[in-house]
Amino acid sequence: MVEKRFLIEKIVANYLYDGARFTTDELSKELRVSKRTLYEIFGNKNNLIRDCANYIMNLIQYDGLDAYSKDISDINFIKMILPIKNTNHYLIGLSKYNKFIADIKKLYPDIYAEIILDCNARLHKLMERYIEIGVERGLFRTEINASLFIDIIENERRTMDSVIRKYSGADILHTGIIAFFRGICSEKGVRLLDNILAKETTIMIKNIEYQISKKL
Repeated sequence: MVEKRFLIEKIVANYLYDGARFTTDELSKELRVSKRTLYEIFGNKNNLIRDCANYIMNLIQYDGLDAYSKDISDINFIKMILPIKNTNHYLIGLSKYNKFIADIKKLYPDIYAEIILDCNARLHKLMERYIEIGVERGLFRTEINASLFIDIIENERRTMDSVIRKYSGADILHTGIIAFFRGICSEKGVRLLDNILAKETTIMIKNIEYQISKKL
């Protein structure tokens, strides 16, 4: 009997760059298994797509922050949350699945909504842990409620998404990100944040403007 995980791995690998627009006939031929076997294992195509989507989301690196954070300096720890190129360690591995996920979003919106909900929940927990580790390092203020802070950030992000095109990258960085982030920093954290700004403001603004352009 063919194992479900083996089929999922093959499907994701084979259609990684082509997307999720395959038919069960195409899939059956590609995997060299009968359509009957596919339906016996997955039940229906929606379940198959859902299982593939969950497999992809589980490949993405959401955790390991505790182990990773022990190997980096305080200033690089602060950088992890700022819009500096190649410092976002929360969604490592997602970009190569963009076509597959984009097709799921368009063709299977209910399944897409499910995986985004799960992704957001994982990121929420990870960001909570980021704040907690920052407190342990003496970078963030000890009275900060990590869960509440992330709830506020997520609410503000939704508001920002609707108006982001009205403002420059510099405005978003200094008013929408730095001023807000500075509020949870300890004196030590503020000094490091200012050090980062003195050296990398330009690249952060460029990265923000690039993200805005992708939303247009």
